[in-house]
Parts: sequence; C-alpha cells; structure tokens
Amino acid sequence: MAPEIKKKVLYVIDIFNPLIKELQKDFIFFGSCGFFTGILAIGYDHFKAGEFVQGNSFAERLFDGFVSPTPFVLVLHGLVVFTIIDFLIYKILKVNWQCLNNTIEHIKLRLIQIASTFITYTIGLAVMAFLYHLIDANSEGWELVVIILIFNLFIISILFIILSFEKKIRKGNS
Repeated sequence: MAPEIKKKVLYVIDIFNPLIKELQKDFIFFGSCGFFTGILAIGYDHFKAGEFVQGNSFAERLFDGFVSPTPFVLVLHGLVVFTIIDFLIYKILKVNWQCLNNTIEHIKLRLIQIASTFITYTIGLAVMAFLYHLIDANSEGWELVVIILIFNLFIISILFIILSFEKKIRKGNS
C-alpha cells in the first residue's frame, strides 16, 4: 500500500474509532429498540387492515421523536461554534483555555453518542424490515432498508466532516 494511501486510511480510522466503540456498546440495546419498533409497526398495520385499531400505531406513539435529528443538529452546531471560539482565542490571545477544550471534548463525545444511537436504532429497524420483506415479498421492506442506508451514510458523512474539521482546527492550536 502506498504511504499516502496508508496515511489517509489511518486518518479515517482515527476519526471513526470513537464511533466504532460507541456502536459496539449501543448495538444490542438500541438495535433491539429499532427491531421492536418494526415488529410493533408491522403488527399495527395488520390489525389496522382488519379494522381492529384506529389512529396512530403504538410503535409510533412509543418511539415518537426517538430518532429526531434535532439533538444531533444542535450538538453538531455546538461543536462547530466552540471549536471556532477555541481556535480564535488561541490565535488572537495565544491562550489555550483548558475549560473550553474539555467542553469541546464533551460535545464531541455527545455527538458521537447521538450518531451511534441513530445508526444502531435504524439498523435494528432495517433488519426487521428486511426480514418482513422475506416473509411478505409485497411489503415495502426493501424501500425502508434503502432509505435507512442513505440516512446512515448521511449521518456518517456529516460526522466525518465535522470531526475532521474539529481535528484540523484543534491541531492548529497545538
């Protein structure tokens, strides 16, 4: 492997290492939540078809807002703003403010945790959708799996961009 490619691969691994650790911790619980939501949604659809129930499904009410992008976006903006403030304080005042550095590390960890929750929950939901599609070929399970893959790739891409930005800016403060 060429040294330049190896360097880039190691950089990407370094960026995603904390996310991989969080995914390992979150997968069983949040993946199960997604899988369970899928079971409840499928069950509700079958009961609704038989006109046994009306209104929103139990799964929808139970997990409403569970995978909301609002916390992710809020924490993402916080990380960008605090990283820029840290950079400016260092460049203008030549001060490395430890309290701000600790805050940035905490925000970065929280962003990774939120992303991990999204990813593991939606993977559990995708597994249920895939299994249901195998049982009922007329279901829209494949469509949901594709949407979830696109959503997770989007979350991972945004996370990579922001964490790369934070790493490059903070490296300039060293």
